[in-house]
Amino acid sequence: MGLNEKNNENNGFTLIELSVVIGILSILSSISFVYFNGVNRRAREVAAQNALLTIKKECETNYAYSLPLFYEDKRLQKYVILSNGQNSCYGNSITGLVSAVPEEKDLSPYYYYNFNDGELSCAYNNGEKLPISECNNNNLDKSNQSSNNDRDQDNDDPPKKYKCADIGDWNLAQKLLSQGHSYLDRDKDGEACEVLAD
Repeated sequence: MGLNEKNNENNGFTLIELSVVIGILSILSSISFVYFNGVNRRAREVAAQNALLTIKKECETNYAYSLPLFYEDKRLQKYVILSNGQNSCYGNSITGLVSAVPEEKDLSPYYYYNFNDGELSCAYNNGEKLPISECNNNNLDKSNQSSNNDRDQDNDDPPKKYKCADIGDWNLAQKLLSQGHSYLDRDKDGEACEVLAD
């Protein structure tokens, strides 16, 4: 009797178990893909903004030392730096701007540098030009809205920890410091984000 008995235990997975596991994995992968795309896009925006900050420093340094007013070519992912075709600090002959134009025009901001007034600005979908600090605030506010929907905060606590690289403007950094963002003053001398003062 013991030798002829068959063991009826299943050692594998059923089709339903496999379907459930595949469904859960596909949901998790789609969520992580959306999150990764947002982080990737923000990184490209910061790279474009930093490229224009570098161009600004190059142009102003060249002007101070009476050198030709040209900047080095910048290669960016998903952004194109436009000038007059010869990397002139004076920018496009019509607008007078050096522009960082995104490939994803509906999602990412345009960045502009005007050599004549030394201003950096940005605009969404070629709309109204904003100072670079307001553009950073818009990006920070967008990320805050999604994270603040899930939690309540006291009015005394700062809503988000900013990084000096995300702020991009020394005056805005001082304003945030006065609002309680004391971590922006690393050396505790009463001045936030000193690297932005250059």
